[in-house]
Amino acid sequence: MLRTFSAMGSKHGAGYLPKREAGRFEDKQGGVGQPHRRWSLHGRDARQEMTLMDLVAIDFEASCLPRHGRSFPIEVGIASANGVRSWLIKPDARWRDWDWTDEAFALHGISRAQLNAEGHPPDAVLAELHKAIGSRRVFADSTIDSYWWDTLGTVTCRPLPSPIEHANALLDEWGSSSDTISAACQDANRLCPAMHRAAADARWLWTVLSGVNGRQVMAPKAPERWSTDPILAPFHQSVPDSDLSVIS
Repeated sequence: MLRTFSAMGSKHGAGYLPKREAGRFEDKQGGVGQPHRRWSLHGRDARQEMTLMDLVAIDFEASCLPRHGRSFPIEVGIASANGVRSWLIKPDARWRDWDWTDEAFALHGISRAQLNAEGHPPDAVLAELHKAIGSRRVFADSTIDSYWWDTLGTVTCRPLPSPIEHANALLDEWGSSSDTISAACQDANRLCPAMHRAAADARWLWTVLSGVNGRQVMAPKAPERWSTDPILAPFHQSVPDSDLSVIS
């Protein structure tokens, strides 16, 4: 889908991160997810207090858009100072009668057969996410990711490593201006053109946040399709396309 970027002002005079995927879903669930601590600092002091090492960007792909039925997560990707990782999620038996739409498949291209053959059980994915995230704060560019995050936690009967916060909360804490956010989004669009896969979209958000933070740190290019085993690629390494584990 087309990306439409026009930052909006906040009550603190800062800018807001616009949705990357125009029309992806009806975002009517402001504040979805568990409450999280808020940093007391703003602007430059907050930017210095919270480094990029404290942040994780996350994104989900799902069986359908929530407005089209009962939606379950099929892929999760994270990006941080440690690199980019992505996991396909094998559908739990309790999701068997949940919804799956051709519209969502047209975006992410992940089939049920691929999930059954290459996906990891939800509890294994959540265990890996616990190890990868630790105690860091987790951010998404949409409140709907909290729905899939909670769905993953519910089916595994395990606590989540951290609630998902909207990236706008962090930008507000930093006192980021609309111009700064717009420039960071434009850079991320150029550096991270791939869309509709969890790793690629998490990488895009991380690139935006790192640009706003003042340190343009970009993850290696995410492959179009991930191998069965999770991939960990450090940001400081240049990863040629030929070195990526891509399924033919």
